[in-house]
This record gives sequence, C-alpha cells and structure tokens, in this order.
Amino acid sequence: MQPAMAAIYDYYEPGQRCTVFYNAPQRSSTIATLCSPKICECAQGECPHAQRKTQEVTADDRHDFACYSPRVDYGEIPNHCTSNLLTPNWLHPEPQLP
Repeated sequence: MQPAMAAIYDYYEPGQRCTVFYNAPQRSSTIATLCSPKICECAQGECPHAQRKTQEVTADDRHDFACYSPRVDYGEIPNHCTSNLLTPNWLHPEPQLP
C-alpha cells in the first residue's frame, strides 16, 4: 500500500496549510494495481508472474503440507456432538476419534 497525502488548512486562511502523509502500520501483503478498462499494471515495480511447477502436486503432498507444514501456528480437533429428538444428547457430547 502506498502512503496517502492529506492537506490540512484553516478554512478562513487557506494559504496557511501543511501536508501530512498517512501510511499503514506494516507493509501490506496486497499488491497495489492501477487499472484501466483494458489493462492492469502494478503501481510499484513489476507484477509477479505465475511460476510453473516442474512436478504434479498430489493429494498426499497437499495433506502433508496442510497437516505438517511448519507454517501452521495452531490447530484444533473438534468434538463431534450427537443429538436425538427424544433425548437431547447435546448436553453431553460424545467425543469422536478421527
């Protein structure tokens, strides 16, 4: 994201003014683009290009990445609750093992 400029001045004396730049506290992961009806281009530097993989990603690869990647900061195994219309078991959940 790019900083935004704000001009601050007195309503009765517009000749006295100052300019302030506001920016996001951290660098954003989004890429700023300038678009016209026919083409978009990056506002800062070159746009990233898609990279082609030399090998096919399998379901096992996706599973291993999702479950065992060091990028995972947390995880949770939900409890499964069952209920019956006659006997509300949701008050006493029955844990289901994965």
